[in-house]
Amino acid sequence: GYVGKDSSKVQIDNSYNEGELKNIYRNNIAGIIAQVDNNANNVKISINNTYNNAPIISENGYAGGILGLIEASTEVKLNNCNNINQIQGKYETGGIIAKVKSNKLEVANTYNTGEITSGGENIAGIIAQNTIKENITIDNCYNKGKITDNSQYGARSIAGIVADVRSDSDNVNVTAIVKNSYNEGEFEYTKISGRIAGIIGTAEYLNIELISNCYNATNIEKDNTNHSYVYIGGIIGYNSGKIYKIERCYNTGNIKNGNYVGGIVAYTSYSGNEENNTLIEECYNTGNIADSYSVGGIVGYYYNSSNNAKLEIKKCNNTADMKGILDSTASSMLSNAAGIIGTANIGNVEMELNECYNKGDISSSEYSGGILGEIYSTPKKIKIYKCFNEGKIKREKIGTRNGYSAGIIPYIGTGNLEIDSCYNIGKIITFSEKDQIGGIVGSISGKNSTIKNSYNTGEIELPYGGEDAGGIVGYTIEANITNCYNTGNIKMGPIIEEKPEIEVTNVKYGSTGLLSLSSGTWMGGILGYANETKVEDCYNTGNIICKAESLNSNGTENPGRILIGGLIGALYSYNGNSYVKRCYNTAQITIEAQQQYVAGVIGFYQWWNCDTPDTVYYTDSNYKFASNDYNDMNTTEGRLKTIDELKQDSILNSLNNGRNTWKKGSNGLPTINM
Repeated sequence: GYVGKDSSKVQIDNSYNEGELKNIYRNNIAGIIAQVDNNANNVKISINNTYNNAPIISENGYAGGILGLIEASTEVKLNNCNNINQIQGKYETGGIIAKVKSNKLEVANTYNTGEITSGGENIAGIIAQNTIKENITIDNCYNKGKITDNSQYGARSIAGIVADVRSDSDNVNVTAIVKNSYNEGEFEYTKISGRIAGIIGTAEYLNIELISNCYNATNIEKDNTNHSYVYIGGIIGYNSGKIYKIERCYNTGNIKNGNYVGGIVAYTSYSGNEENNTLIEECYNTGNIADSYSVGGIVGYYYNSSNNAKLEIKKCNNTADMKGILDSTASSMLSNAAGIIGTANIGNVEMELNECYNKGDISSSEYSGGILGEIYSTPKKIKIYKCFNEGKIKREKIGTRNGYSAGIIPYIGTGNLEIDSCYNIGKIITFSEKDQIGGIVGSISGKNSTIKNSYNTGEIELPYGGEDAGGIVGYTIEANITNCYNTGNIKMGPIIEEKPEIEVTNVKYGSTGLLSLSSGTWMGGILGYANETKVEDCYNTGNIICKAESLNSNGTENPGRILIGGLIGALYSYNGNSYVKRCYNTAQITIEAQQQYVAGVIGFYQWWNCDTPDTVYYTDSNYKFASNDYNDMNTTEGRLKTIDELKQDSILNSLNNGRNTWKKGSNGLPTINM
């Protein structure tokens, strides 16, 4: 347009190009500057109030509406520049910039509305590729142009604002800032093979200092059978450096068919040992996400191996459906899904979630959670405070792998978990016979875990059986449960009408119509299975219905393999660390199988050197049995009371024991004073 190849200081103001440009045999084409070569020194480029309104067509690479290939510069600044016409290239194709390699890059008040078409590599509405030595700042930019990748194998990165940005320096302080920018341009492609996002497709080897007030409003949901190494995010697709802060960003576009997918960040990883504190605040997602392996309404996959790191997510929410891939023929059959973070591999990292919620339905084939999905490695601490779930949580069975489901977090195997003031009101259902499922947590093992001031009112359903099911936690080892309650019913067996999306085989029913279990099950209003666990100031009013029987391989009934308690299905202690204090249960327990352990308080216990349950009550309406052949252990575990007796002030006073933990509820029964 204006300069073909330049190696000096350039300033262009109040200019435009309206002449069509074509490049058949060589690289580098642009409406204003096609190239600044790598032999130049200390080049500064400043372009202001400039636009392109002509087709730019290249059969080779580096095609841009304003800049083509800028290889050697100390500083590039663009302000109030735009492209409103077609840009077509073979690779590195951008609505404003094809590729810039510089110390600094600043782009402000700039937009693209022209259609961008490329044969691969990096494609973007504003910047296709930027290799930076110091910092990049993008402010008040947007893309509304359609972006099309017509390559055979799929582009490396596609984005509305920046397809690929990376450090070209050993300087660990290289930074990127993007603010007040958005994408509304459509994405079209024949095959997904890389990273796609509304704002940044790929960010590598640099620090994202701030992403603020950005959004994506376009769908990214083309059918794709190759999910491997596909990263799709509403704001960021793939990041391999530090992220310091993301604030007030959102995604409204639907996304499907990726490996790692997030409404805000699809995938972020950091492998260094430096301090790395990340804050994601006041972000939300309303776009449905489906058919992917690790799915999160805010973050799809988070990895950090630093010994000095913290991830904090505050006041973020998801109101869309999150669905992991449910395909028994896929290369990897297992998937995780959650309202906030799909998967976190966090090593010795502290994680804190504060005032976050999910209202979308969640389904996966392994870990399904309202707030978090799969957590692995050994986190320093996980704190979840004032978070809640209102969406339905579902776990589909694929293969023989066990799974986990819960309203807040389905599984943590290393302890160091603190949950405070959280709740679930969504239904939780699993279609596997060996899952661990809970209203708040599916499974906890490890030391130093606490759940307090939390409750569940959602139904818990296990149509084909389950290993451990509890109104608060399904399976727990070495945890403290305090000031919690459950009012949601827990059901197992053929009384549940909902059917799975994927057919479950080998489900057996006995001659009486009961579900036949090949292994045992533990069910409780508060905890299903508990070992070395302390329970204080808790109550259950949710009914427990078990339409199942436990059979031996020869078809005869196996006694004692179904353990149900109004508070705890089974409680064990070998080190004297289990006890139950100041609790009650008024729920009805219905079971039709014979010779099982069932009780109004604890179905079965086995402990040494533990305190006897203290100030624990159950009512005379707890049981509805098909026969009288049961192991009833209530006489040593609780005090029988009528409903009217539980409403008396003397019971409230005994539960409080000089404290103010309990109060009278609207129905006259004691309730937790949260």
